[in-house]
Order: sequence, then structure tokens, then C-alpha cells
Amino acid sequence: MKLQEVLAHRHFKEVFSSGLKTFALDITHGWEALKYGDPKVSFSSIEKEMYLASKYLLREYKNKNITFIIQNWEGDWIIRKSFSDWLKDGVSHDWQKSANLMVNWIKARQRGVEKARKEIKNTACKIYHAVKANKVLDGLIGIPSIASYVLPRFKVDMASWSAYDGIKYGNDNGLKMYRKLQYLKSQLAPSDYMKGKKVVYIGEIALQENSDMANSLKKTRKMWDTWMAVYMALEAQYVFQWALYDNEINSAPTDGIYRNKNLKGMWLIRADGTKSYTQNYFDRFNSRMSFK
Repeated sequence: MKLQEVLAHRHFKEVFSSGLKTFALDITHGWEALKYGDPKVSFSSIEKEMYLASKYLLREYKNKNITFIIQNWEGDWIIRKSFSDWLKDGVSHDWQKSANLMVNWIKARQRGVEKARKEIKNTACKIYHAVKANKVLDGLIGIPSIASYVLPRFKVDMASWSAYDGIKYGNDNGLKMYRKLQYLKSQLAPSDYMKGKKVVYIGEIALQENSDMANSLKKTRKMWDTWMAVYMALEAQYVFQWALYDNEINSAPTDGIYRNKNLKGMWLIRADGTKSYTQNYFDRFNSRMSFK
């Protein structure tokens, strides 16, 4: 199934017409096939598929003030063979081959988006392409990563961070988060379309509400206040919470019914349907902001 066909599915169309203004889409099409040498997939075919998908969105939503950001899933995991901790296990001997492949894959995707934007100009819809990193700390200490090796090798619209390695549970003063986001921003070479503006954002983050470090509204508020101060100081454009409902399991229930205690608590809505501490924080935060 082509990417354009997926985006045109009725489920996506319902969500895109829900009234929300910004969508960050984790799209990693073509990577696995390219990595394993599928003869049907090439940089040209990836560019074409991204072009057709972007053109579809720009045309389909031309009368809507809506923004789409196409990003990859967590890039550092992509260039590794598995969820490998290169700090503990050592860097893979063939890391550069995978990293260079990703460089060219990202370039092809960016070309596709740019081609669609140049062609479809009479539209209220906006579309951007971002690179998503998730092991920014590794780059800071000399381990090959998206931030240190991949990102500086091309121009791209935006950079995104799955920021779990920026969390310091307990007494978090925000310095860890600030240092890494600042580093990611310094590594970004914005596309010509961005007119010199470096846009970074938090592509994914969450607190584990069922851990001792975030099991109260007070603790959650303190963590989020610290992070939001960092994000605003560094002009992070967006912050995306993982997730609406939690998919991370602590323990399997004996009766097959998942309750709050069975999950880690990375949610906005708990298993019992109540709002999480994070959602309560967002409600309070948004009520104090003026959105235009």
C-alpha cells in the first residue's frame, strides 16, 4: 500500500478533519526495504513516494489552516540493529554504513517534500519534513548518533527529539534537557524553505505516572514546569506527549482486563478513563496561555 493511499484512508481523513491544527506523522516508509536491498526500493522511489504523499496533503487540505510534519521514527534506533546501548555494548563495527544510508534516505525524503511544495503553492495547508533523534546524549560524548553524525550532513526543515534521555527523575533542574536540546539545535542546518530559522521540537516525551518519581500531581507539575521552561527558552516549536493511552505494560492482569496499576502510566487518559496528572497539568498550562 502506497503512502498516499494510507494518508487517504478514511480513518486518517477523520482525524485530519477533527479540528486539530498540527500533526506530526512518524513515517519510516522504505527504510527496511532499502536497508535489506529490496530491488524495488531506491532513493528515487522514496523521493517519488514522499512527493506524491506531500502533494496529496497539500491539495486535499488546501482550504484548511493545517500543518503536517513528516518525521521518521526514533532515528538512533533506526541506524542500530536493535535497541542496542552503544555506550555499554560498544559501537557496531558497521555503524557508518547504516548512518550513511540514512543520510541519503533523509535527503530523498526532503527532496520529495520540497518538490511538492514548489508545485502546489495555492494552499493554506503547510507541510514540513523533520529528522527525529532519540539518543542525543550519545552524540555529546562521542558516540555516533543522529545528532552528531547524520543531522549535519544535509539541510532539512526541522529536527525533532524523542527526549527520554533528557529526563532526570528526582531533582531535575532542567540542565540535562537544556544541554541536549541546545546541542540538537546547533547541529541543524535548516532548509532554504525555513529562511535561516532553526526549528527544533520535542517529538515524544512522557512521565511514568506509576513510578515513585511522578506519582502525584505535585511531582508531575514540578517536572513539567522545569521542562516547559527549557522548551520555551530554546523556542521549541512543539511538544508531543506519548501517548493518549498507555501501551507500556508493568504487569499482565490475570483476567485480561488492564487496569491503571498494570501500566507504566505514560498517558493522558488512564485505563479507567480519568485524566492523568500530565493531562491535568496541560489543562492548567493551556488555560494560562493565549493561543491565536
